[in-house]
Amino acid sequence: SAADPRSSWTYGSLKRASDAMAVALGGLGIGPGDRVAVLLPQHPAVLITHFAAMKLGAVSLPLFTLFGEDALRYRLSDSGARALVTDAATLERVMALAPDLPDLATIITTGPARAPVLAFDELTATDPTGFVPRDTSADDPAVMIYTSGTTGDPKGVLHAHRFLIGHLPCIE
Repeated sequence: SAADPRSSWTYGSLKRASDAMAVALGGLGIGPGDRVAVLLPQHPAVLITHFAAMKLGAVSLPLFTLFGEDALRYRLSDSGARALVTDAATLERVMALAPDLPDLATIITTGPARAPVLAFDELTATDPTGFVPRDTSADDPAVMIYTSGTTGDPKGVLHAHRFLIGHLPCIE
């Protein structure tokens, strides 16, 4: 399962899981341009979520797990994040912020889930048969990364799909 970070993953299993997550997110109303926040430590769910968002034409929003409430609230609010994937260790912090984040309609955890929070493993078990990724161009938005905010508030920097090529050596 995706919740077990010690399991072996092939590129084929990453494709199947991210296709399933894309179908699930799409069914929850996530589409082109929507921000999908990823608030996780190193874990298979990180890649699955990034890939799923990009397959929908949505924008991945990587967030640092050690951010405090103010830093998280600011980035989630400023970006207008519609969905967030996190783990059990961070879920309570996210739920405390949720009332301040009207755009954040979907919260997903890799840990145990109780409504309204959704279970990552259930979403990645969605049948992806027939899923076709959105046709994106090199200039379409893919990732939003926030500056450190050393001279004022952090600013969301939107990167296009072409930016991902520079990260290919890390993935390989």
